[in-house]
Amino acid sequence: MSEKKLLLGPKVRRLRKDQRLTQAQMAADLEISPAYLNLIEHNQRPVSAQVLVKIAAAYDIDLPAFARDDTQEMAARFREVFSASRGQGLSAQDLEDMAALSPDAREAILALSERKDATQLVSLQQSDRPQTAGDEAQAFFDAAGPYFQDLEDQAEALRTQMGVRVHQVAEALDAPLEAICPFAIQILPARIMGTTLRRYDMHGRRLLLNRLLPLGSRRFQILIQLILNQHGPALETQLGRHNWNLPEAQVAARIHMASYMAAAVLMPYAPFLEVARDSSYDIEALALEFDVTREQIVHRLTSLRGPGQEGPKFFMVRYDSAGRQTKTLGLADFPAGLLHQARLREMAAEAQGKRGICCSQFDLDTGQKVELVAFARQKPGLGFHEPGPISSLVMGHVLSDDQQTIYSPSRLPRSANARIAWR
Repeated sequence: MSEKKLLLGPKVRRLRKDQRLTQAQMAADLEISPAYLNLIEHNQRPVSAQVLVKIAAAYDIDLPAFARDDTQEMAARFREVFSASRGQGLSAQDLEDMAALSPDAREAILALSERKDATQLVSLQQSDRPQTAGDEAQAFFDAAGPYFQDLEDQAEALRTQMGVRVHQVAEALDAPLEAICPFAIQILPARIMGTTLRRYDMHGRRLLLNRLLPLGSRRFQILIQLILNQHGPALETQLGRHNWNLPEAQVAARIHMASYMAAAVLMPYAPFLEVARDSSYDIEALALEFDVTREQIVHRLTSLRGPGQEGPKFFMVRYDSAGRQTKTLGLADFPAGLLHQARLREMAAEAQGKRGICCSQFDLDTGQKVELVAFARQKPGLGFHEPGPISSLVMGHVLSDDQQTIYSPSRLPRSANARIAWR
């Protein structure tokens, strides 16, 4: 059977525009010609596994979601929307063309249908379309994650190799980390790197980092590259438990695993859980304690599923400035029907608009209560006239008496009311 080609032109074009890049700039990042990139963006050439790897190395994206060909899924959703609205004259081909060629319009239509409760969206599991690399990678993480004991052990071994004690602060990793790296690390100014935050030169064995990256983020990127270069067996131990059908899915999974292990080095499980409990899972306090970004803290919170050392079962959903879902973590325990996609999008939009933290609680049919916390993030830009792209994260969990967060109404001091909006 021939391998399904990945035609991801609209997604590549949208990624380029979100990164504020010309075709020539993105082509240079991906080490391809501008003409070839133009063919990819117009779906006249498929995206190869090699190009996918370069996209993941150059930009901060969720590769499984990016690689997922969702044309058939979106066409099925449109079919439901227009059927409920008694739309006439749209053939199956019309719906597929709309889903494939107009990503902004399709998201606007779906958001409008959610607000009007016109129809219930068709879930990925109900779709009978062929499986893509993104689907396969996501299915792997739903089944195997979001906690990986083997990678936790390997991360602890790496810290031991660097001679870093658990109680030492993050800055203690810098010198020993650089000492064991098999590649050179070069910090370049934004006038050279543009909006590209990192790039690995395989031929020169150099990791190029943009000076716009904070020190904590540089540390994280160095760890990812070190793990990809020298700790392949640790990743393959996990990946080898799955019978992969698509090579692109395995590539995406390997990068995700490297990111997980890097986070485990920076935020060792037991100390992180202890500090998280002491702070009542205060995202900002944890980011300061471990010198990482708030998004990295949320990622780590979703992995607190270790046997005998469990935290709340957090999930995370990330949205871009247009309200498109770009990343999910820890959703396997939360059926799609309980997540209220419209509510999550509204929370994300409100967080982006207010540039602050938004909180919400709602009741499930089971009688349980879900707490949501949303905040906006902005990637580094090139100045006043070229600000970085904005996205937002929504983190949630089912409330319990013994696992209250700092964001619960009863736990918030009055001084927090000015910067935390309750819905």
